[in-house]
Amino acid sequence: MKKSTLLLAGLCALSSPAFAAPIISDFVVFGSTSVTTGSNVGAVAVPVSAAVGSNGTVSIGGGGNYGDGDDAIILTGGGGYTGGSNAKTVGDIIFSGNVSIGGGSTVQGSVHSGGNVTTGSNATVTQNIVATGNVTIGGGNAIGGSVLSGGNISTGSNASITGTAQASGTVSLGGSSTAGAIVTGAPAPTPLAYVPVAMPTASIFSAGGADATVGGGGALTLGAGIYGDLTTGSNADVNLSSGTYFFDSFKLGGGTDLTLDLSLGGILINIVGDLDFGSNVNVILVGGDASDVLFELHGEATVGGGTKWFGTLFAPDSEVSFGSNARITGAVYGDIVGIGGGSWLTHVQSDALFPTAGGGGQEVPEPAALASLGFGLIALGLFRRRRMG
Repeated sequence: MKKSTLLLAGLCALSSPAFAAPIISDFVVFGSTSVTTGSNVGAVAVPVSAAVGSNGTVSIGGGGNYGDGDDAIILTGGGGYTGGSNAKTVGDIIFSGNVSIGGGSTVQGSVHSGGNVTTGSNATVTQNIVATGNVTIGGGNAIGGSVLSGGNISTGSNASITGTAQASGTVSLGGSSTAGAIVTGAPAPTPLAYVPVAMPTASIFSAGGADATVGGGGALTLGAGIYGDLTTGSNADVNLSSGTYFFDSFKLGGGTDLTLDLSLGGILINIVGDLDFGSNVNVILVGGDASDVLFELHGEATVGGGTKWFGTLFAPDSEVSFGSNARITGAVYGDIVGIGGGSWLTHVQSDALFPTAGGGGQEVPEPAALASLGFGLIALGLFRRRRMG
């Protein structure tokens, strides 16, 4: 049954909890303007392993599996958030705008909104919901903490709020719904505020060398250096070794194997124009891991479905799109980022983009300056990994 009481003591702590603002290296996917992911991103055995966010909006598809419990923040943004139905997220959801939680979803953490919060039916939030605006809770919801609203609170039937339902306006509970306590006319709460995330500055570089082309089923091996357009047909083999590369564009046909030999150090691929992978491209690493690989581009990136991607894709001013069922190990940073349904996202921090211990958002060393040192140094690998002693 409904309870009416005035329990303001202790609620201040709920409205202003501690918060460690994330930095760009914390994210597996970040878009300056927006991030959109399709349905079922993050398999049961391979959930999305790090924060996903944007200085704008974030929308995730239904059935997604976000977070393994190791991250304080999983979904965060400077705009609004829309979550599809039956999604699972581990960690807090923190947005400056409105937050919408899909029906049947589970949020293993708290929800903070600078606008309104709406949940679909049969959703679960294990901790608090804090919003400056209205909070509308669907029928059958289970809220494990308190609900604090600067507007009104309303629920559908058979909802439960373990803690206090506290509103600046009214509280209306649907049939058979319960709350630990009800407080109306209270001061507006202060949700956790989204802190804008600084994207590293794009490097200045150029290419303009000879084109590198191979037809379908052919093989191409390149050393570090400056090239024009790299273009392959389908099912080709492209082999690159440690060092720094400059291309006007980088286009691989479907089914191509891109083998990156990291035995002598990392590989940095700078692309003036677009990156375009057909479907089912395989990035294969030899003698290293995804932390040793960085693609930076000024143009757009289009990666086909089914691609196995290793490394960081850094396109701070561009649109980045991955097709469905991609297997991404590394990180994806762009202006507008889209990840296709059924994809996996496993975070590996880039040693080239974040060279200091613990990250810190340092800029990529300017490739144009590196090029002036000559191909001899480039071939030795400017991003040499520390040898194990």
